[in-house]
Amino acid sequence: MPIFDPFNSETLTRDAPPRNAMQITPSDTEDLPVLPTYVWAERADGERLALRVQMGAEAVTLSFPGEGNGLSISPTRIYATGTTASRIILFW
Repeated sequence: MPIFDPFNSETLTRDAPPRNAMQITPSDTEDLPVLPTYVWAERADGERLALRVQMGAEAVTLSFPGEGNGLSISPTRIYATGTTASRIILFW
């Protein structure tokens, strides 16, 4: 299924405040259902947080200290392999 890009219209911009949010489960095989403008990821145990994302043609692993972090990124996929987040929320 193709990814839905809500910013394909003239009425919304990527720097507008998010109007929607959804919690997702990472997948090594499925793209995200929507192209987010912001991703929140957290890990309940307080250990270092890793988030493996597809950004354009590249898959990269982002790593953070602490329990939770938000990023102004628009990945097309968040991989299960390499991701240690226990909760991931997309905003758009």
